[in-house]
This record gives sequence, C-alpha cells and structure tokens, in this order.
Amino acid sequence: MDTLGQLENVLREDLQRVILLALSRERFFVSNIFYGGTALRLLYGLRRSSEDLDFACLEDCESFSWEPFLSSVRKYAEAYGFSVSDVELRSGQSTPKMLVRVMLRESLSNRRAYYPQGRHLIDAVHARKQVMVRLEIDLDDPCRPEPVTEQVLSPAPFLVSTFQKPDLFAGKMHAVLFRSWRFRVKGRDWFDMLWYLGQEIPLRIECLERKMKQSGKLEERVSLTQDLFKEHYVEVCRRVNFRKAFDDVEPFLEDEDVELVRAAFTEERMADLADRFRFEG
Repeated sequence: MDTLGQLENVLREDLQRVILLALSRERFFVSNIFYGGTALRLLYGLRRSSEDLDFACLEDCESFSWEPFLSSVRKYAEAYGFSVSDVELRSGQSTPKMLVRVMLRESLSNRRAYYPQGRHLIDAVHARKQVMVRLEIDLDDPCRPEPVTEQVLSPAPFLVSTFQKPDLFAGKMHAVLFRSWRFRVKGRDWFDMLWYLGQEIPLRIECLERKMKQSGKLEERVSLTQDLFKEHYVEVCRRVNFRKAFDDVEPFLEDEDVELVRAAFTEERMADLADRFRFEG
C-alpha cells in the first residue's frame, strides 16, 4: 500500500462492508436489493474500488425511510473502530439517501492493526479529513426481477440480496448509455461494462427496455431489439471522450491494471465490442 489514496479506498471499502452488515442484521435485505459497482466489487470481485452503496426497493416502497436503520449503522461502525462524525439523511421523492461520514485519521488509527502496510501513512493524514459513504435507494425500479442471495464473509458472515447478473448488467448499460454528467464521463460505468463482457454475462434486454421507457429514452410503442441496442451503443461510443472516461476510473483501479485499462479506453476498441454482447429475455 504505497499511497494515501489507496489507504483511503481500503478504509472506505471496510466501512461499506460494516454498513452492509448493519443493514443485514436489521433485515433490510428482506425487501431491498443491493446493486451497482460496489455490489460487483464486494460480491463478485470487480477489480476497482467504489464509493457509494446503491439499493433498489422491492416492497412497501411508498413508506420507505432510512430512519429505522440509522442507529444500527452508527453503532456497528463505531463498534468496528470507525470514528463517525455524522450520519445524515436526505429525503428524495424517488432516491432517498443516507450519508455516513467518518474521520479518516482517527478511524485509521483505531483500526491500524488492519492496515500493517499503510501504518507509515496514517500520521500524514490531515486531522479533519473525512471519508464518506453515500447510501442511495431507488424506490421505483421498473424491472422487479427475482432476487438472489449472496454471502459476504467480512467483517463477519452475513447475507445480502442482489439482482441476477443479467439484470445488473441491464442497469449498468442504462447508465453507460444515458448517464448525464455535465462536464464528465463516468468511466467507472464503462469499466464495469468491460467486466460483464469479460465474464460473458448476457444482457437482459427486456429489463433494459423497461428502464429506457421509464426514463423517456425509448418510446412506449418501440421494442428494443438487439440490432437497435447495438446501433445506439456504437452511436454513444462515437460521442464519448474516452480520455476523460479513463481519468474518472483511474483513481479506483488496481495499480497493475492501469495501463491495460488505458489501452482499452478508446473509441475504436469500445465500438468494436458491439458484437460481443450476448442477450437474454
């Protein structure tokens, strides 16, 4: 562990696991699903770190609130040595959020036994620097597929619910094709897409179609065919600045992957992947 940024990513990931443990102990995953880039990282070994915890509500969504889970998240985080500075709830019509902030240096110091290779970096951390994990839940997911259960072993064994991989892929491709950031490209979405393709996971095209219609990206009367998907995918590849996309994902990569990913992040190479997609549903 050579840099403070790497140490910060490791601490954030440990905090994410503890938050998931707290939610699991409160039966959160009986009616809610864990998905997104962090789910790929923690459940399936995606080779990049991730910042947020994304969820989708499956039952009683109109009455959902983070409030019942707040005290448990704080209690578990503190029990595992994190110096919690704030747990904030933000309401939202379709995506309410919980923001968990911890003091970086104090948390690292409390947990220094877990980071033997990074101990020499701890004293250099600014005393007031914080690490944040954002929890966000989608209350109106249009797909509602059958969930699957996965086991996480650290910091203690617990179970989470997630989508089947073809449905996760559909959600990711909607982000790849339509995520709107004014001045940046989220290269992490494109990196995750490469992971799905490399794992030869099929794309649930029916789920992607529902998401596109919900977001107004596809007319109700139009069916999303494989050819239409590929046509739109290549069109998006022609518009993306992949240099900026790589700049977005680089801080989250494993050191040995940086140059390989840089080489893959070109318009030509991404567009050539159109025929690598497999489909189901």
